[in-house]
Amino acid sequence: MTNRVPAVQSSGSVCVIYGPMGLPFFSSRDMECTFEPIKEHEQLERNINSTLIDLSIPGLFEKYMVTLQCTDGQAPMIGGVWQGMEVTIDCPNQLAYPSSVSVPPRPLALGTSVEDDGNGTKRIYPRLVCLIRKMPQSFREYPSKYSWTLGLEEK
Repeated sequence: MTNRVPAVQSSGSVCVIYGPMGLPFFSSRDMECTFEPIKEHEQLERNINSTLIDLSIPGLFEKYMVTLQCTDGQAPMIGGVWQGMEVTIDCPNQLAYPSSVSVPPRPLALGTSVEDDGNGTKRIYPRLVCLIRKMPQSFREYPSKYSWTLGLEEK
């Protein structure tokens, strides 16, 4: 089953999730989307002289963790959605890279293009294929607000 459920952000950008879950209206306003490298990429160690050195292999484990967080009036559609399920996300935040690089670091989100600012930086809205890592949800009775987090890791 594949859903394409857009979640319009307050900034005017759109987060689209393709997969077994969805974001109904009033479940994702003012969503925060965070990128960070996966933990396996970090290979920093100190040598005998106490100097920090990078032992990682370029190109290996260069993947992202994506965290979507929101508090809104409706819950996201996560019934029957479990850790390990695959989703594709058109991210609402931009990924910047040097203009000297000819190929974007990730595929582009549907309907977007590479933006070149003319000052040495290109930006894209990336499309990432991820697995669900975590998806806690809570509800506060008096303000009637659902808080939820969707932790994703790039495949």
